[in-house]
Amino acid sequence: MQLKQKGNLVFFLISILYYAGNCLFVSFMIYYLTSKHYSAFYCGLATVSAYLVNIIIQPCVGFLTDSLITIKKYLIITSLLVSATIFLVPMTSGYAILCLLAIMLVSLFEMPFMFLLDTWIVTASATCSKIEYGAIRAGGSIGYALASILFGWLIKRSSYGIIFPAQAILALAGIVVILLLPDVPLRNRRINRGNEVVADKLKFTSALKIILSNRQYLFGLVLMFFYWFSHRSVGAYLALIINDRGGNVSDFGLIVGLGAAVEAVILLLSMRLLRQVHLRTRLLLLLLMNLIRPLILLTSDNIPLIMIGQLIQSASFALYYTTSLAYFDRFASPQIKGTAITFGLAFTSGGGSILAILTGGILCDWLGTDAVVLFSFIAAMTNLTFYFVNFKNHNTHLAIYQD
Repeated sequence: MQLKQKGNLVFFLISILYYAGNCLFVSFMIYYLTSKHYSAFYCGLATVSAYLVNIIIQPCVGFLTDSLITIKKYLIITSLLVSATIFLVPMTSGYAILCLLAIMLVSLFEMPFMFLLDTWIVTASATCSKIEYGAIRAGGSIGYALASILFGWLIKRSSYGIIFPAQAILALAGIVVILLLPDVPLRNRRINRGNEVVADKLKFTSALKIILSNRQYLFGLVLMFFYWFSHRSVGAYLALIINDRGGNVSDFGLIVGLGAAVEAVILLLSMRLLRQVHLRTRLLLLLLMNLIRPLILLTSDNIPLIMIGQLIQSASFALYYTTSLAYFDRFASPQIKGTAITFGLAFTSGGGSILAILTGGILCDWLGTDAVVLFSFIAAMTNLTFYFVNFKNHNTHLAIYQD
């Protein structure tokens, strides 16, 4: 870990601030909406709407930051917009449709941040070997953990209303840190050497065609889509699951916070070791670990055991962060790297979450939270089966996993 290097330290700080704010927007939003007497299905619909906006906008955002405006400038603008629009949510909380539209508007500026930040780090590390993604991303887990534990405690003693000014403050603080980071040049541009065109600027449709014609890239897209599908079906309704098992908002904050802390420890200590492990081995490990949380929830209502399951799931998620980013980075065309990475990360997390949340919300309202847990376990087993079936199929070109 080389946080003493300036680039690492500043990226580390912006990761703390962003993921702390993201925790407030994502993890505590279901609690906030249920406190306003909205159903589990409405909560799921609000979360799905946020992800759907992200899936639609992300390819455009990725292409925009490859071609027209740098990531640094884009994130400064959107951070300002988050700090201004976040207050629309409590202002419209008494009107279901308006509240939903407000959440979608905030997500338009909030959600792409994490994928662009990852792309920015990858781009910076290509020119500076001292940039360490694992150490930087650990800052995000630390920020998420601190926000989860702190606001779980604060909300219990005050009200849910404090999450909105807190997120605005975090977004504004993030701008100050972003200003300290190095900018990177646009990648998708026309390059001339004398009278010869070395590289021409790609159009948006051409960039998408290149991305979607790569079979290795598409395999990763499907596998990681279903990872999110199984992961989020429990994650989105974990607050309700904990409540049904005798826990409360403070227990939820502690469980999520400790899970994020485990992510941070793994990201800080294990990245150099993981570089020596084939991507296929890392994928298999995170898929196996993804089975444990729903298995524990199926067999026990004990809060400490649920916490253990969350810690193991968090370890799986830490592996997912680095593995998915490395996978998409490997198959991204250098000219449209931002488009390929942000699209891959946004589609898998957004698409998988939408499918899981919609299904989970229906199951939660009709059959209860136990049905959601069973659904998560079946989805995880299906994804693991998909991995093994395609691993044996030579046509999937899995030889690329040999690092």
